[in-house]
Amino acid sequence: MATKFGLTGWAPGTAKSAAYELFRNWVDARDSATRAEIDEAVARTRDYVSKNLGRFSVLGGSVGTPLDGWRDESWIYITPECWRMIHKDEDAVEMARLYHTAGLLRTQKGKSLQFKMGRSVPKRPWVYAVRASALVIVTSD
Repeated sequence: MATKFGLTGWAPGTAKSAAYELFRNWVDARDSATRAEIDEAVARTRDYVSKNLGRFSVLGGSVGTPLDGWRDESWIYITPECWRMIHKDEDAVEMARLYHTAGLLRTQKGKSLQFKMGRSVPKRPWVYAVRASALVIVTSD
């Protein structure tokens, strides 16, 4: 309005263009920060799982009580206790949201970020199901 009445000396559309440019800069900065956070969270998880792969039972394999979760060719199923330990200095739920945003977390319908294990797992616990390909863990099983 101020430009329309000649109070600013700006050409029409200048304020709108500046506001749009600031908004795009903010979105770009926000996205890159999120990408860095996702990369850090994935690196923490990859490091833990690769060093402790034996603590994750192979689904459909020998019966035994897993210490930290289960795994198959496509997913690493991490117990909530282990998830919190992996992301100890960060908010575990926020880390799950980052994974979900990046498409790396398997969830079920609804708002839960956790996945309920299938009937083959006793008591069908809730876990964080992370896409195994994101962790690039090579198994010899």
